[in-house]
Amino acid sequence: MDYIIHYDIAAVVIAIATMIHFFYKRNVVSIHTKLFAIMVILALLTSVLDVASVYYLNQPDQLSMTGHYLLNVIYLAAFNAIPVIYFFYLLLVAKNQRDFTGFDYGRMICPYVLNLVLIVTTPWTHLIFWFDEAGTYYHGIGFGILLVIAFLYMGMAVVDTLRFRRRFTRAQKVSVLFYTLVCTGVVLVQYFFSRFIITQFAVSLALLSLYLSLENQADYLDSQLNICNKEAFIVRGKELIRRKKAFRIIGLPFTGLKFMNETIGIENKEEVLKQISHFLQGLNGKSNAFHYSGTRFLVVLEDDEEIQKELTGKIQEFFNKPIQAGCMSVTLSVPIITFRCPEEISGIEDVLDVIEYSLFDVSGDKNEVIETSVEILEKKRWESQVLSVMKDAIRRNEFEVYYQPIYSVEKGKYTTAEALVRMPRTKLGFVGPDVFIPMAEKNGMILEIGEIVFRKICEFITREKLWEKGIEYVHVNLSVVQCMQDTLHEQLLSIMDEWNLPYKYVNLEVTETAAVVSSDTLKSNMNKLMGKGIEFALDDYGTGFSNTSSLIKYPFHTIKLDKSMVWAAMEDKKAMCALEHTISMVKAMDMEIVAEGVETQEQAELLQRMGCDFFQGFYYSRPVPEKDYLNLLAET
Repeated sequence: MDYIIHYDIAAVVIAIATMIHFFYKRNVVSIHTKLFAIMVILALLTSVLDVASVYYLNQPDQLSMTGHYLLNVIYLAAFNAIPVIYFFYLLLVAKNQRDFTGFDYGRMICPYVLNLVLIVTTPWTHLIFWFDEAGTYYHGIGFGILLVIAFLYMGMAVVDTLRFRRRFTRAQKVSVLFYTLVCTGVVLVQYFFSRFIITQFAVSLALLSLYLSLENQADYLDSQLNICNKEAFIVRGKELIRRKKAFRIIGLPFTGLKFMNETIGIENKEEVLKQISHFLQGLNGKSNAFHYSGTRFLVVLEDDEEIQKELTGKIQEFFNKPIQAGCMSVTLSVPIITFRCPEEISGIEDVLDVIEYSLFDVSGDKNEVIETSVEILEKKRWESQVLSVMKDAIRRNEFEVYYQPIYSVEKGKYTTAEALVRMPRTKLGFVGPDVFIPMAEKNGMILEIGEIVFRKICEFITREKLWEKGIEYVHVNLSVVQCMQDTLHEQLLSIMDEWNLPYKYVNLEVTETAAVVSSDTLKSNMNKLMGKGIEFALDDYGTGFSNTSSLIKYPFHTIKLDKSMVWAAMEDKKAMCALEHTISMVKAMDMEIVAEGVETQEQAELLQRMGCDFFQGFYYSRPVPEKDYLNLLAET
């Protein structure tokens, strides 16, 4: 038969072009890229073998009968492996290999094994193909089985693509459909019109389409910086995890770059980032350096502590020198985060959580190496559980309010109390306010919590008529975020009006941090609320950067000395001197003083002699629920 091989030659050209572009542009190495590489190589191999088999069919005397059979057996075995690998490739796109079932492996391997048995035994059975004595090629009666199995693989690929369609992009789904329809149509044409050898051409064309949609290496490249991106890192990490291979990551969060747009301009900033990218690519190989996001980069290396030390040393050496950008020299601050990912890590999600937790919540000196580990995931997961409990407590209005009595030296009894928020107890156990309040501030839930707590306080004061029990007012803490709200005064007054609560029964506490962060806004709110008769207290005085400017700038009625200042004075003469002068200064400013952390009678007597007006601490009472607080008031 006079076969036309022009399409086979075109298939060779397409396969070679795809292969060259693929290997030249390949940014990541994964099981997906390996499988695709195998498919392209098989497409090229089978195209060449098809050309060779046609040549020898036209020149039968130039090859022995054994040679004819061997050439065609190899061709059919290689060609029929492509649908298997294609199906495996798509299945890996649809689901993690760890989620593969025995059925997945069975439907992937068994049909091809049957194919292989039929093809390898055909020189004796003549089931798939055979030659007559003149060397003429004929299809055997079982040749259609190969077609059925090929259609089976393509059908399963389409079905699984539809089943897991949310994990495929639109372009990927179109590519799968294109591959299936083209290969199916061409195989049928080839079967009925065997003179036109177009199967290889169709397969090469379909693989090119697959490459452009599913295996496009541009998807893994940050085009601006010419470095692998986050998607490339995810692919790389998945591959290492799949192989159960421990590895290490060096993370570089460039904290100084966030201000560079304003200081050196966008173009110079981009130049700096390009130089960083180029350096990192040369550090441990182009495919092991990644631009994760923003100003954060990653370097992946093998699980070797010595190599890690060598690389971190090179990084420190590089960033100890200024980077030239245009006519400017830029010196960067870059904490170097290192962590090891063990063999038993469960998935790429855990690795990403470590990165997010480490690189986005980092504080360190310039070029300092900070070691972390996957153990921080436990803390991350615990925090996630706390956030979940907080969300539920907000939705169900379940936050509780405890009250810690405050003793008046002048009146010799409890005349005020501090209201303290508590999370409801769950399977997490007790979670203190020092833990959940900063988390609530960071995650934007503190405003809702503050409103819930303030409503409960107003309701309690009104319902129990605390003024009839000798309580002159209740201290209510305001968070930093609340103090930053322009409409804070409106919200608080509105809630108090709902309960017909006289404004004088509330005393608002703010920390010095809140005062510094929300200076003008806080002062405006204070003036408006004080105009209604609400007084303010400065909380935790004596911690951090406490200074007299806050006492002078803001119209506080009360100063609350932090327990650390009180306790330190009991142990150290210098601290005692500082405490005495602080109390004397505050009293001279005509402000009342609450001493926190009073735990013994000796402390109370000493503080009283110094001039403190109120005492708060475990010597008098721990924070207690509403019922216990009322019982305490009834007993005194």
